[in-house]
Amino acid sequence: TARRAHVVLPAAALPEKEGTVTSTERRVQLVRPALSPPGEARSDLWILAQLFAHLGGGEVAVDPEQVFAELAHLVPSYAGMSYQRLAEGGLQWPCPHPEHPGTAILHQEGFPRGRGRFFPVPYRPPVEEPDEEYPFTLLTGRVLYHYHCGSQTRRTQELATQQNAPFVEINPEAAQRLGLQEGDAVWMASRRGRIRARVKLSQRVRPEELFMAFHYAEAPVNRLTLSERDPEARIPELKACAVRLEPEVQK
Repeated sequence: TARRAHVVLPAAALPEKEGTVTSTERRVQLVRPALSPPGEARSDLWILAQLFAHLGGGEVAVDPEQVFAELAHLVPSYAGMSYQRLAEGGLQWPCPHPEHPGTAILHQEGFPRGRGRFFPVPYRPPVEEPDEEYPFTLLTGRVLYHYHCGSQTRRTQELATQQNAPFVEINPEAAQRLGLQEGDAVWMASRRGRIRARVKLSQRVRPEELFMAFHYAEAPVNRLTLSERDPEARIPELKACAVRLEPEVQK
């Protein structure tokens, strides 16, 4: 993406910046730089302030502590937090006043709007179901060692040695029926395309199912899936489609 940009701004990396980070358990922690940014690299905050000024917004403070103080002033859940308190250890929001210890567990006494509300909806089958031509349901997802497209995690040798090649999980019963063995090269095809992978025998999938991760650019599994969207959430149906397996013909 940088090659497509007209201007590339050299942002400092995480160990080179000061600020705070809020984790998914609501814990706010203070981050101090371990290194100075190299060359012309600057913090994201500095870059945003410069952009704001060049766009006519005027000079603004670029001190991370001032920014956090403004955040605490505007967001009630952070109101009791400050750099001084965070320097002593992380705090979990809500932390509404300076004497508050933070909230380790949310909703101990109940939920703000009461109990959960359930809304029944009519069952709607998948857009595409298996048939004689495409007898398997392909399920897609992740593996432990990679993240989404895998373009960065696969650059890490420790992760790459764990899992660095596309595979399709197939139940041993289905594999025997097709004459496939562990490690065999196969083509997996749907009505939209086909990709190549290696067989991995697995009891985790049923005989009528297959599983494949979407981390591999050399086997982009979403070439096989559908773009039809759920009418409510507008999410494409990328998790299941009908496919068949074709053993790779040895030349």
